[in-house]
Amino acid sequence: MKQNKNKTKIILGVIVALLVMGIAVYFFMQKYPSANNSNLSTLGNTSNPLEYSIEINGYAFSPKTTSVSVGSTVTWTNNDPVAHTITSDSGTELSSPLIAPGTTYSHKFDTKGIFDYHCSIHSIMKGEIVVN
Repeated sequence: MKQNKNKTKIILGVIVALLVMGIAVYFFMQKYPSANNSNLSTLGNTSNPLEYSIEINGYAFSPKTTSVSVGSTVTWTNNDPVAHTITSDSGTELSSPLIAPGTTYSHKFDTKGIFDYHCSIHSIMKGEIVVN
């Protein structure tokens, strides 16, 4: 009888441990969605290897980091109910006009580099384009 209680405790312990691990993995994937993607260079990629899409939704750029090749065009689509901009953190590579809700802004990247950008209206919105 005592042996059955010990086995039951062990089995319950294993079940609880697996449950806790599953919940931890679920919340990790929610907090770090890019961990779901094995290759950052494909984030935001459309069917054309030189055209990439970034969604503006919930006052955020998605994906936040996009890797592209020289000569690629990136198009931002504003799905928010307010206007946004695409503005370089330094330099003048990116300088969009106001992007109204439901509209897009596109930019072709002709030089290698890392281009950090933000929305000039909502400074919490940040993104990065890596051009290889």
